[in-house]
Amino acid sequence: MGAEAIIYLIGDSMIEFGDWNSLLPGRTAVNLGCSGETAFDTLTRLDEIAGRDETPDIILFMTGTNNVAMEEFAFYQMYDEIIARARKHWPPSRLIINSLLPMNLAYLADDAISGINKELAAGAERLGVEFLDAFTPLSADNGKAEDGILADEVHITDKGYRRWAGIINAAIS
Repeated sequence: MGAEAIIYLIGDSMIEFGDWNSLLPGRTAVNLGCSGETAFDTLTRLDEIAGRDETPDIILFMTGTNNVAMEEFAFYQMYDEIIARARKHWPPSRLIINSLLPMNLAYLADDAISGINKELAAGAERLGVEFLDAFTPLSADNGKAEDGILADEVHITDKGYRRWAGIINAAIS
């Protein structure tokens, strides 16, 4: 992918709080994150996002964090419609489903996020889009976040963003 690629980053606060233009240098990173957004909210926002002037080369979706926080674990099924709508609006764009990132919510089983990510990966394969695993490289052996990655139980630190951006950069280069 060329250095001037336009990448849309669409999702919840994990996207919104990232300084993507500095984290993804040499690309035009369009931060379309929205704090508090669920997978359904992402889906309903796509028509509005499609009204933008530019056509992205790449679209990275990362949504579901708030679904998990609300104990709605089957949100990954929404990706069927998210991807269908994205293909309708941006047929030439490369589509990537980003895994959920590690969370240290006390009520989550150690394998909860990895289980959801397996469903997301299977869905990406079925839908013919890419899956980006950012969970594994940011996780400790117990399935929780590696030390220094989380600012709270859910949101990542600057170190976490730098590591995640490195994973994205390697995948889209």
